[in-house]
Amino acid sequence: MKMFTRRPFAAFATASVAFALSVPTFGGLGLAAPLQEPAEGTPAEESAADEPEPYRPPFEVRLGDDYLPLLVPRGEVLEFVARVDVIGIKADAGRVSLKSEVRPFQAGLFAPKVEGAETAWIEARALGEYGVYSMDSRIESLFQPQAWPSLVHRFTQTGTEQRRRELLVGVREEGSDPVLSYRTDTRTGAPKGTRIWRDPRWYDVPFGTVDTVGASYVVRSMIRDDRRVATLNTLDKERVWETALTLGAESFMETPAGTFRVREVHLATRLLSDRGQEADPEDADEGFSGPFGIRGHIRMFVEASTGIPIAVRGSVPAGPIDVGLQVLLTGYSGTPPEFAPADAAVIEAAAKAEAQEAGGEKDTDEEETVEKDASQGGGSEGEDAFRGESRDRSNDGTPVRDLRSGG
Repeated sequence: MKMFTRRPFAAFATASVAFALSVPTFGGLGLAAPLQEPAEGTPAEESAADEPEPYRPPFEVRLGDDYLPLLVPRGEVLEFVARVDVIGIKADAGRVSLKSEVRPFQAGLFAPKVEGAETAWIEARALGEYGVYSMDSRIESLFQPQAWPSLVHRFTQTGTEQRRRELLVGVREEGSDPVLSYRTDTRTGAPKGTRIWRDPRWYDVPFGTVDTVGASYVVRSMIRDDRRVATLNTLDKERVWETALTLGAESFMETPAGTFRVREVHLATRLLSDRGQEADPEDADEGFSGPFGIRGHIRMFVEASTGIPIAVRGSVPAGPIDVGLQVLLTGYSGTPPEFAPADAAVIEAAAKAEAQEAGGEKDTDEEETVEKDASQGGGSEGEDAFRGESRDRSNDGTPVRDLRSGG
């Protein structure tokens, strides 16, 4: 049985639960003190004030003829706040950043750079602290222009808990299928206070296999190429999931970084075996898990014109319960010129148009009800209640447009 603390945000959420229920701080709500903002004059603040470089088109990571490419920005930084919902009590649980760069490719430390070849680098990092629990989790993904390894995925967690994980994907021998090398570290057999690598485990994987962090960048291709649906193979540790992404309708979403026109990305996953065939459903008992252990009904919202992530909603296990988690954009740099919060006038006009549309549909429903009453003697209270359900809710019933609804 796997311990829930093997998922970074899961352990962090457990600490959040404990403090939300027992620590008498922060206005008596039982919440631990919020994270401290950087002091004035820190290197991070000075760096943010530097003049940004001119925007360059993203780098394409090609996965094969059957798949859309990943579009990786050449110098983008996205900052998010992670918020947990613990039995109705909401609290900021930490910070998440997503960075990407495109660098000259170098096959080895002392190998010469290959003229014109480039490597796409992505880093996802989660930072947080609650009471005695601290977490600094980092995922680095490298997409390299070579057969082996073409993808390098490294996970490192420091703080209260420490662990490492490495995934290598690629074709080792010409003409063969791709394989996965998966290894983790352990305290067993290591000198006190240290950890050592276990031997790697090897698996066959399908072509077009990427990690969960890289997979999110295919949405940008979907927006660019006007593709409503895309599929790819996604790695969650050793397991491979056939993942279908579908773009939903447009709406508006309010975040600390502004209000954006967004589209929801619907995820559908099917577990594959190590041979690329559909696996036994009983083997999928844990379900698909995104970066940092986010799981459940994962909902991603992206900016409608660029595919840049604005928010992610899901849950993380915290002992016997699942805790709601929401990740919201707080800042950005290096994004394309068209990426910006929606104009207030556009938001207001859209809200008015929808209100008029909703009013028209209500009138139509009332006319249909009158006709039904006249012919059949009226409908039940349950049928009338269904007619009045809000249109501003997604398929799991949670509000999407916080600004328009005033919440």
